[in-house]
Amino acid sequence: FRRVLFRSVKSRTLRAVLVLVGICFVFAAFAADTNTNTPGANLIAPPRDGGLFFRLKNGLKDSVSTTTNLDALCRAIDTRHPMPEVRRIVEGGNLNLNARSTNLGSPLYAATFHGHIDVVRYLVEKGADLNYEGTPTRNASFPIAVAARHDRRDVARFLLDRGANINKMGDDESNAVSEAARHLHPEMLALLFEHGGAIVTNTMKPAYQDAIWSWTEPFPPGEQGRYLACLRLLVEHGLPVNEPDGPRAMRHTPLTWCVFRDCPSGVEYLLSIGADPGIILPDWPASKDPRGSAFAIARQFARTNCLEILERHQP
Repeated sequence: FRRVLFRSVKSRTLRAVLVLVGICFVFAAFAADTNTNTPGANLIAPPRDGGLFFRLKNGLKDSVSTTTNLDALCRAIDTRHPMPEVRRIVEGGNLNLNARSTNLGSPLYAATFHGHIDVVRYLVEKGADLNYEGTPTRNASFPIAVAARHDRRDVARFLLDRGANINKMGDDESNAVSEAARHLHPEMLALLFEHGGAIVTNTMKPAYQDAIWSWTEPFPPGEQGRYLACLRLLVEHGLPVNEPDGPRAMRHTPLTWCVFRDCPSGVEYLLSIGADPGIILPDWPASKDPRGSAFAIARQFARTNCLEILERHQP
């Protein structure tokens, strides 16, 4: 067998895999044989379970069945009136509510994302974990952060009343407060602060960085009010006005973000409470502008309204 194996299979890794597979089958056959009763004994044999091989096969079958049910549950949640189908699937059994489906996250993540408060209540009553990471992403994907991101205030109130960890952080060190601020939800932000929400001051993505891939685009006029409301709430609850917002490339102060997003009302507000327009950003690329202050950014990106306000407040 060894000679045939070495002549026909050239890859060492593949040979090792084939040998291991053969050992597993031998062990499975041995386990199956040891599960039978001794011939001739006047004893009733215990029910035969088929040995290790069949136990592994049945375990894999159960796992596939659980995943299938989980996918079906999350697809049901992704409908307009999901409750009857959700109840049918959950009560059918063979389902782990604290696991992720193939593409739609965990059931509680999906219910929170879509704002189905009745489904959220039902899943929590059935044992869904309030703080389970719904998707394997770097940003916060646990229920309270998802509710904050999508402004699901009724869901957020229920989760907080049930004891959800309001200040749990994702791998990128964002939490529910930073998610609400980043997506410009001032009412949600106020609710979180009422329940003890904390500002993450080192790597948070606050209101003045509402979209990570559009940080140089001006805010649409309709978003200026929500932007300023979030900014006021953040400052009132301890956001440092004259500190860069995190240890990453091109860190910004609230004022420089306001200039980037062309928000004159935000610039006016920050200057009125002591923001320093002369602070030079520590990681501003020299190829862009060696100074990297609010003035330099306003000139480079032609933020004329913001520049007028900055010059008016200049000593």
